[in-house]
Amino acid sequence: MLFSSLSMTLSFKLLYYLLHERGFNLLDYVLKVFAFKAEALLMLRKHEEAETALSGAPNFDIDASTKFFGVMKNAFSLMVRAQVYMAAGRLVQIM
Repeated sequence: MLFSSLSMTLSFKLLYYLLHERGFNLLDYVLKVFAFKAEALLMLRKHEEAETALSGAPNFDIDASTKFFGVMKNAFSLMVRAQVYMAAGRLVQIM
């Protein structure tokens, strides 16, 4: 477990370094990173871990998030959030 956590931390640091050195803004990709991680955990049938991973993502108002991150990134993150809630049996919180 410690090795997995360490490798995840190193991979995020490497990702940050590569994006920063290439001139990309990391904030543009933060929603996608959390959503991709949660989606991958769902595919591995680790529902609780997917919910925990998604809880660390920024949770803005839908309109503010659309303005800041864009329509496509916000829609993708909302879709993955809905999938995680459905897998966890918390569909009532979506509505």
